[in-house]
Amino acid sequence: MKDSEYKQEIEEMAKMYNDKETELNQTEKELDYYKLEILSMYGVIRILSKSAKHDYLELDCLFQTLEMLENRLNTVVETIIGTEDID
Repeated sequence: MKDSEYKQEIEEMAKMYNDKETELNQTEKELDYYKLEILSMYGVIRILSKSAKHDYLELDCLFQTLEMLENRLNTVVETIIGTEDID
């Protein structure tokens, strides 16, 4: 194997490594996004649950919060499955 062929092979391997590293970084960012969304929605559900049990919030406010949660969840699900409208 000539030096030029060896160098070309090394450059191709380096490019493949960089491509995979970029893909991994993107996947990690997506995972972080989903973790934050799930934690946020879980917090809202807990607030709704406690509010319903102890009458912290008015019924209208509970329904508005539930509608907000549904819209946020809808957005996350659309992002995951890649569609514009899941209804």
